[in-house]
Amino acid sequence: MLSIVATFENGAGKNRRLRINDVDPNKTAEEIKTSLEKLTTVSLFEKNGINLYQEVVGAKFIDKIETLIFDKKTDTTSEPISDKRIDEQPAEGLMIDPQELIVEEKMLQPGVLMQRFELPEGLEPDEMSEQQALSLIMAIMPEGGKLEDISFEEGSSPARFQLIVNLKNQK
Repeated sequence: MLSIVATFENGAGKNRRLRINDVDPNKTAEEIKTSLEKLTTVSLFEKNGINLYQEVVGAKFIDKIETLIFDKKTDTTSEPISDKRIDEQPAEGLMIDPQELIVEEKMLQPGVLMQRFELPEGLEPDEMSEQQALSLIMAIMPEGGKLEDISFEEGSSPARFQLIVNLKNQK
């Protein structure tokens, strides 16, 4: 499913995201920008007197791929795409569902993947335990990938991370 994730600045100067599902990929950047800017002129989106969508900051396409594992109604099954164990899921108390994060991926060269993601607004890296951070990273990385490097942009809000993953060792 193709969607657009747009970032807006609210009336208090904080960033806010809006996801729009099932979008037309044939629209030009200017058409999308114009449509998103229309949201800033409507006073329907306010909370405690603050305009939630005051200014468009940016937008990007996100392509979500869903793979059927099983369906009892149609008696359909498929092979799992990973054998990730339950204990590799985010640690107890982690307030982030990795599936809710927007992860940008770019192949730097064959077998080397760069992944970028942001923590939710208000959550700082130093508020996470080492186990929580490791669990989050493991949930984002492709199965069989080897973490080569991790960095984060200091002073950014929300906190931005970049992973470099070696995929050459995948099965």
